[in-house]
Parts: sequence; C-alpha cells; structure tokens
Amino acid sequence: MLHSLEARAKRQKSDIVVHRAQSISTTRTFDGIEANAERLYLELVHLLTTTNATEISIVGYSLGGLLARMLVGMLHEDGILEKVKPKIFATFATPHLGSTFVTSPSLSVWSPSFVFSRLFNAFGPWLVGPTGRDLFRKNNIINDLSSPQGSSMLALRKFENLFIFANGIRDRTVHFWTAFIADRNPFNYISTQSENSHGHKNSDINNANISSKGDITTKTVTASTSERTRPMSISTFDGYPMFVDLESSRYGKNPHLNSPILHTILFAVFVPPLFLVLIFLLIGISSYAWSRSAFRAMFGNPIDGNSHRHAAREKLMSTLQQALETSLNAEEDDGEELNTMMTNEGDNKIQCAWSPGYKGLIESCPETLDLPQDVQDNIRSLNSLPWQKYAVVLPRMNTHSQIVDRMGETKDGKAIMDYFAYRLCND
Repeated sequence: MLHSLEARAKRQKSDIVVHRAQSISTTRTFDGIEANAERLYLELVHLLTTTNATEISIVGYSLGGLLARMLVGMLHEDGILEKVKPKIFATFATPHLGSTFVTSPSLSVWSPSFVFSRLFNAFGPWLVGPTGRDLFRKNNIINDLSSPQGSSMLALRKFENLFIFANGIRDRTVHFWTAFIADRNPFNYISTQSENSHGHKNSDINNANISSKGDITTKTVTASTSERTRPMSISTFDGYPMFVDLESSRYGKNPHLNSPILHTILFAVFVPPLFLVLIFLLIGISSYAWSRSAFRAMFGNPIDGNSHRHAAREKLMSTLQQALETSLNAEEDDGEELNTMMTNEGDNKIQCAWSPGYKGLIESCPETLDLPQDVQDNIRSLNSLPWQKYAVVLPRMNTHSQIVDRMGETKDGKAIMDYFAYRLCND
C-alpha cells in the first residue's frame, strides 16, 4: 500500500506526504479500538504540526479502518477538521460491523462453515484482549461508531470522498458483508477452483478459456462437481479483472449446500487446533515484545534494542499472521460454476456501487443474513453516508492480505492499490 501511494505521488510530482502509522504495532493492536485510536490521534496531531498540511486523507486496512473511524471522530471533536480540509477516507477489508461470523439461514448445520462459525464466535472475543471484545461486539464500541449523531459519523460526512474496498471471496478474516456494509453476501458460494476447455484446472479465475463476442469478452469457468439451477454471472472491468461490475453481475445459488459429515468432522478436529496454536504464538511473541519495551521504558532503556532482532520478529509475526488467515480459508471451497464477463471499456473507468442502495449483484441476492437488530441499525446508519463501494475478487487463497498487496506477492493486489493511489492523487 505504502509503495503504491509514494510511487504515484512521486510520479505526479505531488506534494502529498505519505505517512505510515508508527504508534500501533505488535501487541498494541490488542489494546482495544479506543486506546489505539488515541495513540493515532497524538501521532497525527504531531505530524500535522510538523508538515503544515492543509488537507488530510486517511486510509485504514482491516482493523485500521475501525481505528480510523474513531480517529476522525476525535479530530472532529477537537476542531482539527476545521483547520485541515478532509479529503479522502478509505477502508480496505475492514470489519465495519464487527467480526462475528454470520452464516446463511439455509446453510446446513453439518457444513464446515457452520461449525467453524460457532467455534470462532465462542473463542474469538477472548483471544486478542480488549480488541477481540470490541470486534465481537461484547461492548458498545461498534454501535457508538455508527451512531448517526456520533462524532465519528459527523466527521465522515465532512470528507469529500468515502471509499470502501471489500473482498468478495476467500476472506474469512473479514467477510464481505461486514466490509461492504451489507445485510447479504452474494459471494457465499463462489470458489476460484475451475476447469478450462482443455480439462486443466485453474486456480486463477482470470486464466479461464476466453472467447470474444463483440464488445464483450466472456469467460466461462466451470467446476466439474457443480450442478447449478441458476448460474451466477460476475462481470469485471477490462484491465482491472479484480474489480466486480456490480451493476451487471447477477447472483446464482448452488442448491447443494450440505457437506459430507466426515468432511465436517475432519475439519472440526484439525483446523481449530491449528488456529489456536497460531494465534497463541502471535500473542506470545507480541507479549514478549511488549514486555521488553515496557522494561526499557521503566528502567531507562537498560536493554540494548537490536534492530535486526526487531525486524526478524516483525517478519515472523507477519508470517504467522499470514498462516492464521490462510487457515481461516481452509474450509471455503464449495465447488461453484462462475461465469465472468469483462466489460470492454476503452477508458478503463471502473464503476462502483453508491451507498445508500445496493443494486445489481447485491440486490439480486434474495437471502438476507440473520443479523441482530443493532447490526441492522448500524447498516442503515452507515449507508446513509455517500460511500463509493468496490467489491473485488482475487484468485489467491488469502485475499485479506492480498487486497492491499501486504506481502508483495500479487500483481492484482498491487493493481488495486495503484488504482486507489490514482484516485487519491487526482480526485
């Protein structure tokens, strides 16, 4: 993310200063949304003082999007948004409605998704400290951030542009419905496992057999195990095949939702223990790093900080986090038929979904999620804002990290960031 923003600003000889938050890292992210937002506030006020900035744009990834929403509320309360012009506010794969796992009402109780959701909802709030309780809605943080007259909502209304980027597939860390702020998920049963006309399997939906029909390039991806009654069609944009054209895409549901009982049992036996081992490793390493930092602060830095050790620890934690997110995706493979159409627009102009209202793909999904009343209230409140929403489909196993090219492994994730960087520098 940072590289794309810096490269675009440099290429356009822009006077944009790109700053990556430094005050929240390792175990600090477990301290709760409010505590971390306060740290960001102090860091940002110092930055504004030293740079004499006249405009401000704020970008949040994953949990960072919620921290950013609380941060702008603090800026609004202290009148700072009257001194600097609020330009762009954007979130990528952010759990705006919390991290609680919600399943489709028609999903079988023997489905791995159903079993995992129950297990994760039971353990999740207690695994990552106060932040876990915030994300799993064990307090009023999420409701307060969505209050129509709350400082966060009032602050967001001052920004010229509000962007949302949400993964449609293979993001079990932050589901589409909470990232997109919707009461339904039309991507529930999509798999990227496909078979082309020569019988070779593709893991990349963009490598399917392509046949041209006038101004429309149609790509048909068929999984041999799937029998569909209503095919789903997903349209993407020429040059940007990761962006879903929500206007012309349509929902289609796989009627075979039941998984073999043996499959579910094996999943329930092996995946949760792996998940717990990974998260406790993350907590242990983070706690160790925090205790060293606290010891140095209390006793005048008697322990010599080693930058190489710190870099190695950060790399290890990043690897563990990647493994953790991938383990969450292990059971999301339902064998679907997926028809994609790339619209052939010369200027590569990408259309978004404007909030309020879903239209197209989202509207064509008749099945709403079984959401508590307070979550439904949050959706109505947040969708009163003029969000520009983008749904993306990436072929990798762990799209949560790929949407911002966090690991530097995918050109598709980089293309998303390059597009956003263009909007940031030109809007």
